[in-house]
Amino acid sequence: MILCVLGLLFAAGGILEVFVGGAASASNVSAGAIGMVFGILGYFMGTRRLAVTTVILSIVIIFFGLAAS
Repeated sequence: MILCVLGLLFAAGGILEVFVGGAASASNVSAGAIGMVFGILGYFMGTRRLAVTTVILSIVIIFFGLAAS
């Protein structure tokens, strides 16, 4: 569960960075990728719903960050 929460924090930080910074950068894509990895690890460790939410939010931040550039 801790991994999923960390993944959500990375994704939320990436969303905040897109809104404040206004453009995609390597850190946005990295935050989304790290969030996805944490979500996948959380899924295999048993927190299924939270892990799926983490992965979906991380994918959205990657696409949103790239679309904002």
